[in-house]
Amino acid sequence: MANLAGTNVDGLRDLISNLMKVGIIRDFYATLDSDKVGFRENAMVVFKAIPEICERTALIEEATHVVLREVTLGSWPYNCYFMIHGVSRDVLENAIGNIMRRLGINEYEVLYSIRNLLPEMARRLELTNT
Repeated sequence: MANLAGTNVDGLRDLISNLMKVGIIRDFYATLDSDKVGFRENAMVVFKAIPEICERTALIEEATHVVLREVTLGSWPYNCYFMIHGVSRDVLENAIGNIMRRLGINEYEVLYSIRNLLPEMARRLELTNT
């Protein structure tokens, strides 16, 4: 990474520290290759909730991509959704049930993924940053 930044390890450490101080970098995240780690099932869980409950959903470890949105009257009644990933549908169903009980939500829909249309997203991101 230091070579890519045109510096040595100490220079990279200083650069990252400065970028964090000015707020350009907040955190570091990793992107997993879901197939390689065994995640074969994905689902979007949609439900109606007050904004505070949807915000609490973002704190739940298993949930990814949590979104609070506007309701579309007459066609889409759900204002909150999150994605969840797992090794099997049984694992997902158990986790979803536990999450929704913790949130106090009884009515929700689970939309299972049929196919990942961007399986190479991590590679695309890697290629755009070189």
